Amino acid sequence: TASGASGAMRSAGGESMSVGASELQYLVREPYTRAGARVHLRQGITKAPIKVISRSHKLQVFMDGYPRTQSIGFGTELVFSVAPRPLKVVGYRH
Repeated sequence: TASGASGAMRSAGGESMSVGASELQYLVREPYTRAGARVHLRQGITKAPIKVISRSHKLQVFMDGYPRTQSIGFGTELVFSVAPRPLKVVGYRH
């Protein structure tokens, strides 16, 4: 999100977003695909929800940096979407 991990996103090659932005920015840092396959959603900004389905038995999802991680297994579905209400950010002028 715009008010979350902007430093991590920029250092990985993403874009800066304004604090009040109502979009999701995604960036696959280390894609792994089988031979001949391609990553469909590599990088971008969207208002639509993003659904990810795990195709591995041991994955880690990192949320806003270490140590906030979650282990997920094969077939787990994750949906990322913009919250219905804006986040209250303390210390920024909008």
